[in-house]
Amino acid sequence: MAGGTSLVALTAANIFSLLFCAAGIYHRLDPWLVLIAAVSMALCVAAILIKKGESRRLNELTESVRALARSFDETAALIAGEGDEVDQLAQALDVLRESSRRAMVSEANLKAAVENMVEGIVMISANGKVALHNQRLLKIFGLPAMNAIGLPRAEFNAMLVGALRWPRSAQDYLQKQLAEIRSDGNYRVFDVELPDNRVLRYSASMLVDGNVMSYVEDISEQRAAAASILRLAHYDTLTDLPNRTLFQERFVTAVESAEREPAACVTLLLCDLDRFKAVNDTYGHPVGDELLRQATRRMRAQVRTDNILARLGGDEFAVIYLSRNDHEGAEGLARRLVACLEQPFEIRGHEVSVGISIGIATARVHATSVDDLMIRADLALYAAKQDGRNRHRVYEPAMSMFTDEYGGLESALRKAIDNDSLHIHYQPQVDLRTRRIVAFEALARWDRAERGTVSADTFISVAEKSGLIVPLGAWVLRRACTDALGWGDDIMIAVNVAPQQLRTEGFVDMVSDVLAKAGLKATRLELEITESAPLYDDEAMLTVLRKLAIIGVRVSMDDFGTGNTGLSYLHKFRFDRLKIDQSFVRKLGDGREAELIVNAIVELSVSLNVETVAEGIETEQQAAILRSMNCSIGQGFLFGRPAPLSVANSLIAEQNAAFANDQLVSRR
Repeated sequence: MAGGTSLVALTAANIFSLLFCAAGIYHRLDPWLVLIAAVSMALCVAAILIKKGESRRLNELTESVRALARSFDETAALIAGEGDEVDQLAQALDVLRESSRRAMVSEANLKAAVENMVEGIVMISANGKVALHNQRLLKIFGLPAMNAIGLPRAEFNAMLVGALRWPRSAQDYLQKQLAEIRSDGNYRVFDVELPDNRVLRYSASMLVDGNVMSYVEDISEQRAAAASILRLAHYDTLTDLPNRTLFQERFVTAVESAEREPAACVTLLLCDLDRFKAVNDTYGHPVGDELLRQATRRMRAQVRTDNILARLGGDEFAVIYLSRNDHEGAEGLARRLVACLEQPFEIRGHEVSVGISIGIATARVHATSVDDLMIRADLALYAAKQDGRNRHRVYEPAMSMFTDEYGGLESALRKAIDNDSLHIHYQPQVDLRTRRIVAFEALARWDRAERGTVSADTFISVAEKSGLIVPLGAWVLRRACTDALGWGDDIMIAVNVAPQQLRTEGFVDMVSDVLAKAGLKATRLELEITESAPLYDDEAMLTVLRKLAIIGVRVSMDDFGTGNTGLSYLHKFRFDRLKIDQSFVRKLGDGREAELIVNAIVELSVSLNVETVAEGIETEQQAAILRSMNCSIGQGFLFGRPAPLSVANSLIAEQNAAFANDQLVSRR
């Protein structure tokens, strides 16, 4: 209340001067004293008036500062009623100073947060100048660190786009988007693609004060990663061709488009490389992979850019041939594909040869749906393979009969296995020197009551394609081991085994169980593995063969000399026998070449201490040639055709009787 006290003192002094002046006039005092008193009174009156004005202004200032302080800190209201106006003003200023300090700390924290953001930030004020930005923004645009606050928007944008050399189209697109945001105030996210494959993503919006805030992020790596993932999902990594997934999508689109345009023609070519498996197994997967790459390059050179060449998997390819009213152009392409793959390939010092089989089907001509068109082309491909491979076939309605027949055979074969209605024929294998039977090969046979005998090639093919080869093989093994039990310990039973069986979990345990239930010694069982079976580098299958050898089962390689993989097998596993393919044996006596091949196989077997079995012997001349080469065992029509168990039992009985008679004669 210092201001109030001063005012009281001035008032008292003024009253005293007034009384003194009145007394002087009344008592006729010295005029100078009266004048002095009057002047003092006037000064007091003036002081009182001035003091009242200052007090009023001071009160107003104090209240204003207190109100401002309360807007920063509600606790400022607590100073009301404490001290005079100056004290209240001082306390209010203290509150303002603390609030200002806090604001500065918050601003510093905000600035640090803005500078550490992944995105670049820029805020353009309503008057078109840069109000805020971070250094990350400048770094995205390749600019050095600087303070651009206060720069006009046009100048700042020119500096940014100039650093990345934006094309005019990108600049116009950006300005259009930002102008629309300033116009309607809506939040927008948009990407700007640049010529150097960079992509900038803008997230921009208008604030309540009219400023436009933009967040800028370089999403080039994200976009590239997404594109890479998308490509992996739709393209084959080895050949860089569309894979099965993308092929299906484009095939469906092409067929649906053709349905809406009568002149459009969509033809499907399904392709398989011939003899690819032999090359892959002989030289290994690196050579096989390079063969696929080189074959792809040759095929690409024949396929127009508006058509689609795809790799469906393995050695399977497909072409979507697009044309207008051209149903014969696809055949021309097929002929070119066959021709371009006929020439040998040079791969890692090896000259390898393959071919290609092609099946053709055309939309609306051969089928109306995508699925049916695939089936028709697949049937035509099968026909091309049956005709000798390395050729093309166009679908014909008669080919569909095979589908119906195949489906019927699969169902009937499944029932035959379940009902135990198959039977086995046995073909003898003899010692070429003594002509004694040393083994029988078990060969499955199937007689259908309504259709007659089904060829082994036919139902074995059905079994392999349908997966029935596993239960069929198990059935043959059980029956053969049971039938062989009464032949004597010196006669073996040979059973063919498919690769699918070797890959079946628990195959070795199944073989052991069959032998135990039949009561047959493991050393009397021989499992024949065809040379064309894909054993190369398949450690799991080789492990199965080794386990079979451990329990005493003998393993032989069938059709040796035809699959071009035998030597690779012999490095991986020691077979007990090599069976020379009958295609070589039947030519013995007709030319020198066949004799050289067979003799080389026999010499290899002798060097490895492995027995040789020659298949397909039909004449005594062939038997004599093989015997002169030291071939161990022979099999063929000369010694007996495949026959039922009763015939095999009779042959053994005759042999035993002859042996007994020889023994009797020798004793005499």
